[in-house]
Amino acid sequence: MLALLGSIVGLLGSLAPRVIGYFEQKQNHVQELEMLRTQGDFQLQLIQAGHAAKWARSTRTPTSRANWRLLLRP
Repeated sequence: MLALLGSIVGLLGSLAPRVIGYFEQKQNHVQELEMLRTQGDFQLQLIQAGHAAKWARSTRTPTSRANWRLLLRP
């Protein structure tokens, strides 16, 4: 009986680090995905701000309407 109990404890003891490692890895992946999403959102905001600034500059020039008409011609 004692040998059986020792075998069960030994088996569970060898599995414990793997189970703990699994949950740690899962948490690391969640944090990595969150960081990537945040970086993507930030880059999208930078791109949108750059396009808005470029659009504002292009509408200030006196020939911008003429340039747009040329671009829109078929």
